[in-house]
Amino acid sequence: MKDFQKILQTLHQWQLQDRSAVMVTVVRVAGSTYRRPGARMLIAGDGEMVGTVSGGCLEADIATHAQSVLENNQPALLTYDTLSDDNTVWGLGTGCNGIMEVLLEPISHLGNEWDYLAFFQSIQSGYQPGYFLTLLSAEGECPFALGAHLALYPDGRAVGQLSTPEILQWIKQPLSIPGNKTYHHLEYKGSKFRAELLLEKMEPPPELVLFGAGQDAEPVVELARFLGWRVVVVDHRPLYARKERFPEGTQVFLEDYSAFLTNRPIQPENPVIVMTHHFLHDLSILKYLVQHPPVYVGVLGPRRRTQQLLHQLKIDREWHPQFPQRLFSPVGLDIGSESPEEIALAIVSEIQAVLSGRKGSSLKFRKGPIHRG
Repeated sequence: MKDFQKILQTLHQWQLQDRSAVMVTVVRVAGSTYRRPGARMLIAGDGEMVGTVSGGCLEADIATHAQSVLENNQPALLTYDTLSDDNTVWGLGTGCNGIMEVLLEPISHLGNEWDYLAFFQSIQSGYQPGYFLTLLSAEGECPFALGAHLALYPDGRAVGQLSTPEILQWIKQPLSIPGNKTYHHLEYKGSKFRAELLLEKMEPPPELVLFGAGQDAEPVVELARFLGWRVVVVDHRPLYARKERFPEGTQVFLEDYSAFLTNRPIQPENPVIVMTHHFLHDLSILKYLVQHPPVYVGVLGPRRRTQQLLHQLKIDREWHPQFPQRLFSPVGLDIGSESPEEIALAIVSEIQAVLSGRKGSSLKFRKGPIHRG
C-alpha cells in the first residue's frame, strides 16, 4: 500500500515537471516470484527508480529496456523466466523460481485520453474499491494498442481507451474476482477481435479506528501509518487527543466515545482497536460494536477482563451472533511481545492477517501459495 502511494505521488510530481519516465507493471506470473500482478514501479529517463517489482533482481535490466521504450514512445512487454536450470543470469541470481511478465508504458501515454492518476488517487482517498483493466494481447482487427486501459470507478463510471459500448456490455458491472485475489486474467471475444486483459481490483487503504489515545496507542498509529493505512484516533481527554502526538495524516478526535460512534458510524470494513484502559468506556464502545460488528475488533487487556465485558453485554442483552468471530482478545499475534512497540507490531500484524484472510502463522507451515493472488 505505502509503495503504491509513493509511486502515485512521484508520478504526479514528474508529470508536473514534464519529466520522461516509464511505468512498469507486473501483469503475469507463474511459479515463485517476489511480486504479483499489479505491482508497479517508476523508472525515470535518467535512471531514477521508485518502487520495485522483483526485490532488486531484475530492476537494472528493466531500466535498460525502459530507455528503449522512451526512445520509441511505445509500450513493451518483457518476460523473465527463472525456471530454466541453465539460466544462470536469472535463475541463480534472483532467488526465485518462476516467470514474470511486465508491461512498460511511457507515462506520457497515461494522461493523453484520460487521467490515469486521477482514478488511482480517487480510490486511495475513497472508501470503495474500483477496477482497472489493461490490454495485454489481441488477435484480429483490434483497434487498441498494447497497454490500453479501462478504469471503473466505484459509482460505475467507466473511463479510458477501452470504454466502448461493446466492452462495457461485456464487463457487466458489478465485477468480481474469484477467491481472495486482487487480480484476474480475462479473455474478451468480440465481434472483430479477441483479447486478453488483466483485471485488477484496486482497494482503498484500510482505515483503522482506535478508541483510546494513551501512550501505548502511539506505536500502533506509527506502524499503521508507515504501512499507508488511514488512522482515526478517538479520546475524550484533551491531554491525549492531540494531533502533534501522532504522525501526519492521522485523524484525531477529542470527543466522547458514544458521541463519536453516533456521529461517525463504524463501517463493516473498519478494523477497530479498543484501548481506553477503562472498563465502562470499553463496555459502551462494545455495546455499539456488538450490534454493528466490523471486520476486526481488538480489545486490549487480559482475557479475564474481556470475558467480564462480554458477560455484561449478555446481561444487558446486547449481543450479535457474529461478534465472537470478529473479536480478538487478548489482542495481537502470539510473538512474545513485551514492549509497547512489540505489542503494536503484534496488533498490526494480526489486523493485516485478518484483512488478508490469513491465520497469521509462520510461512514455514503454509501449504498453499504465499501471495494472495
